Amino acid sequence: MSYETFTDDTIENCKDPFAIKKDNVWYSFPKTVVEASLDDYKLWAEGSGRSMTGESKGTLIGIFPKLQVKIGRQTAEERALLTSILNQAETIVRAYCVERQQFETASFYFGDVVNKIRKWNKNDISKSVFDSVSFSIIANKRRS
Repeated sequence: MSYETFTDDTIENCKDPFAIKKDNVWYSFPKTVVEASLDDYKLWAEGSGRSMTGESKGTLIGIFPKLQVKIGRQTAEERALLTSILNQAETIVRAYCVERQQFETASFYFGDVVNKIRKWNKNDISKSVFDSVSFSIIANKRRS
């Protein structure tokens, strides 16, 4: 299995960069994460940008934590579970905050999920191999 599960009582034991909650189970994917970035997504008010003189103008609405993840090869069964987790409208995510050097938990929503197929077995789809999946997760509220 390419993922680990935790409960609300054991999630503190997870030391992976992030874990995603679905129903009452926390999932992390330590064995198959190919790339993960913990970004600060800055949201600017309308009309923000550069003036004609090149000076930066505008109002920063807030900084929203954003995870960008690429997960490597998985079986069809593992990918089905991951896709069901990623296709939630929103969920609770526990992720490491680089600025504060600690894990934090917050409500996040998901961007598009892109699946790449490595080997398609038309005779037994369960034996197909999915090469990678890329997705982003963005916090619903700005970091305080």
